[in-house]
Amino acid sequence: MSDPRGATAAPASATTEPRSATAEETGGRARRRRWHRAVIPFAVAAALIVISGVSHAIEQPDLGEPGTLSPTGTGPDGSSRLAALLAERGVTVERHTRSVDAVRSALRGGATIFVPAPDFPNPNLARLLAALPVDNRLVLVAPSWRDQHNLPVVPFQSRWAPTAPAPGCAEPAPQEAGRATAVYRRYVALPFLTKPYRCYDGGLVGGRWAHLDLVVVGASDPFRNSRIGEHGNARLATGLLGAHERLIWLDLHAPEPVSYSVLESDRLGIDLPDAEEGGQARADGPPNPLWSAVPSGFWPILVQLALVAVLLALWRGRRLGPPVPEPLPVVVPAAETVTGRGRLYARAGARGAALDALRAAARHRILPLLDLPPGAAEADVVAAVAARTGMPAAQVSMILHGPEPTDDAELMTAVAALDSLVSQLTRETRRTGR
Repeated sequence: MSDPRGATAAPASATTEPRSATAEETGGRARRRRWHRAVIPFAVAAALIVISGVSHAIEQPDLGEPGTLSPTGTGPDGSSRLAALLAERGVTVERHTRSVDAVRSALRGGATIFVPAPDFPNPNLARLLAALPVDNRLVLVAPSWRDQHNLPVVPFQSRWAPTAPAPGCAEPAPQEAGRATAVYRRYVALPFLTKPYRCYDGGLVGGRWAHLDLVVVGASDPFRNSRIGEHGNARLATGLLGAHERLIWLDLHAPEPVSYSVLESDRLGIDLPDAEEGGQARADGPPNPLWSAVPSGFWPILVQLALVAVLLALWRGRRLGPPVPEPLPVVVPAAETVTGRGRLYARAGARGAALDALRAAARHRILPLLDLPPGAAEADVVAAVAARTGMPAAQVSMILHGPEPTDDAELMTAVAALDSLVSQLTRETRRTGR
């Protein structure tokens, strides 16, 4: 009688059988999946932050460009449309490029001084205009913290993008304009600003400061060509700047020298108000250049990055490392251990890992029945099982080392085939006594 093992050994060696993934490959795939789950959300968040930052930078006008908020600027950020509307109302626009020239013109009184870039003029400009012995109106567009020591209003909040709320006050210009894009920065008035008013949720604040009618607008949108047609922006801009027949437009696009001798008040016969007379303290020196060099959009981006860092720390903090085997403090029945582990596999959807564990257990059981060492090669195990049971080698290889199942039905079929193979091999071994 021929040996059945010898009869089936040749087909097994001549056929290239599919090989199942090893534990290292399965672990590598799992690590890659975890890495993707970690990287993709943060990559999306980083992309959104970058896109938002770039969009915000593009949206905000560059005050250093010569045509920005200039009566001669015809681009999207220029103000030529506003100058034309004011001319239709009979307002004479005087364009000046130096603060001292604007002050000399304001000495005549009865004028509106428009400063669309308050960070560029000499720091003494607002205080000097307030000390003039004639009545004027000063309109400032979104002054920053740099000028807080020279103004009776201070910013307390900045937005990522301007909004257009209702006026919410009884002032004529805001009431006539209705909703307007005036809130990019919000302001509060200090106590020595008399007859104060607050419109557009703090986006427009004004009042009386010595001889000056002061108006602070928190956004440049009402004065720009690209936004003047939105909401009531045109009516608000012309209402604020058309209160007098003369408009002194200070058209600056670079900082003036930070020197307190540029505007010498004694040459004009004016005494600057001190802390007791005007309620405003005299500045001890130039503003901090480091603070003014930081763009306004830097702080929201910094807050978002800090939030991402906190979320990353929380996410990583709950995963202290790979599992470490430890002795159980109590005896756990094997059935409960098997059930619990199976539920973990089911919850994670790890069909391949579950089937690999069952195949490893089956291999551990059948190797002694086949008189093979624990480290036997896959091809030798397949050949020995096929010889002992009479099954085709390809079928045995598919059962012991087949591909990962794609759904629960395939997993159940593979487990049933594996259990049937082990049972058949056990019966055959008992029957033959080998």
